[in-house]
Parts: sequence; C-alpha cells; structure tokens
Amino acid sequence: MFTPSLERVTAAWEGAAAEQKFWEQQYEVLLDKYPDHFVAVYNGAVIAANPDLAQLVQILEAKGRERSKVWVRFITADPRRVLL
Repeated sequence: MFTPSLERVTAAWEGAAAEQKFWEQQYEVLLDKYPDHFVAVYNGAVIAANPDLAQLVQILEAKGRERSKVWVRFITADPRRVLL
C-alpha cells in the first residue's frame, strides 16, 4: 500500500487552497469572458476554454498538457450542484 509523505500531502493541500483562491478571485472575470464554458487553468493562466468538456480535453492533449496538472471548472452564472 502506498502512503504519501507528509511533504506530498502538504503540497497537495496547499495546491488545493491556491486553486480555490484563484477561482474565488477570478470567477467573475472568467464568467464575463467564458460564460457556460469549461475553463482550463495552468499556473494561474487560462490555457483553454470550450463549452464541450470532451473538446477541451482534446485541446489539452494537443497542447501536451497533463490533465492531472490542469485545473478545470465549468463557468456559469447558474451553478447547479449534482450528486452522483
């Protein structure tokens, strides 16, 4: 069984906090520019946006971006929560 080191856990926690802060600070700006789009962000910059998630993934793959290192959110003025 794999147990991550304290350093990896701390880095992941800090990364999640930074991501949340980014979306909170930039949401309105992104909503104006990319309404009803999936937006991909890497290192604090938008690298792709598309209303179709599958197409966004294709764009990221074409750019050689590792999906696990890119933040993606759907930007909408009408957020809906879905539980699966």
